[in-house]
Amino acid sequence: MSDGVKIEQDLQHKPWLDEAAKRRIEKDKEIRDEIDEALSLIKDKHPAFRDEILDQMRNENPNHVYYIDEEWEKRRKSSTSNKRNFNFNINSTTPVNNEYIFLPRVPLTEPQFLIEDFLTSDCINLVYGNGGMGKSYLALYIAVLVASGKSFLGNVVKKGKVLYVDFELSPELQRQRLERICKGLDIDPNSFNPTDLLYITPINLSEFIPTILNHQMDLIIIDSIGAGLSGDPEAARDICGLFQQLRQLGTVLLLDHQSKMQKGDRANTKTPFGSVYKFNLSRNIYHLNAVQGEDNKLNCLLKHTKCNFSALRQPIGLEFDFSQSSFVVNKCEPGLEFVEHLGVKEQIIVALRELGKATAQEIADEAGLELGSARAKISLLKKAGEIEEVGKEGHASIYSLGNFNKPGRVVNVKVNENKPAVQSFIQGVIEELDAEIVNEKDVPF
Repeated sequence: MSDGVKIEQDLQHKPWLDEAAKRRIEKDKEIRDEIDEALSLIKDKHPAFRDEILDQMRNENPNHVYYIDEEWEKRRKSSTSNKRNFNFNINSTTPVNNEYIFLPRVPLTEPQFLIEDFLTSDCINLVYGNGGMGKSYLALYIAVLVASGKSFLGNVVKKGKVLYVDFELSPELQRQRLERICKGLDIDPNSFNPTDLLYITPINLSEFIPTILNHQMDLIIIDSIGAGLSGDPEAARDICGLFQQLRQLGTVLLLDHQSKMQKGDRANTKTPFGSVYKFNLSRNIYHLNAVQGEDNKLNCLLKHTKCNFSALRQPIGLEFDFSQSSFVVNKCEPGLEFVEHLGVKEQIIVALRELGKATAQEIADEAGLELGSARAKISLLKKAGEIEEVGKEGHASIYSLGNFNKPGRVVNVKVNENKPAVQSFIQGVIEELDAEIVNEKDVPF
């Protein structure tokens, strides 16, 4: 006999109970019904979520702890005994219908990119930063590049269908931005096919994800994860649950805000706001910072902070040019205005780029580093050939950028320039190294 039936019988067959006792019994039944409903809901959820909810239920219902634990144990055992068996298929290369697979039979592949060396395919990519850094502009710019197939800073872009899921701005404002972006790229906004660049402003992200699964999209941009989340951004259970849903979508670009600076925080170690699982469950992450430049320009630093598929790439300096009623993205060298967001290595390289030649003390002063830290990193950079010793000033060594970091270096490459892939590679080299093509007879080797 269940507790619920027993309580009902108590109420029906014990007329001598006073009204207060009856109300207590009814209240007890309501609490147990709520506990039963909650336990049923969390049975198949993430363990971190279950444990947190169980602790919360025990704290809120101290008189029913025994009932909670007893009922949860019943459901746990029932769930364990009723689990479906997992099949083992030695010939399968992908897990289907709860099948184990033989991992060595899975085809060996290299990581794929939607945007070469920038946006990784079939995983969650994340760009985060403070408000006003240009995240939404950059995301819409990327959407247009993918929808059109135009290159990103010389990197190859795979043309595909894009869905922009917007929780922050209105369609009218985004349409204005689209016009500026397309003008800067010399694209007619009306030239896209209707399914190339889709836009929607839903209310709830978790509820909308099943709808997205019904459409084959090559890139899904979510602006932003904080605004679209219906749960608590600091709760592991909510973030883990949402990211498990997002993994089903393929190539995803999330935008997010960063946590506020607190006393003792370092700017170059800031992470997305909320649960650490945002960072842990994303596979490719960039931190965007910006400072106002001159002539209607925004100087930006895009710092690679995590990648599960390769080493971290060097920080990218970007210039967002809003002049001429357009939006143009140019690549540039990050300056000392971003020194607090850079690591020691990048700070030394930026300082030497500004100074040309300098002693360790001058480099430390320019970058705002401790002399000991600067000297230790200079020694490592010298061994790696990234900086070189070019003279003495008294007993102090004078350093400059090594050949790899110097502008104006000459690279001798003989290739078949008629191949599209080679042409794209050459264009990437030109933009990356700030280089120019010269005739072979003019090359001094």
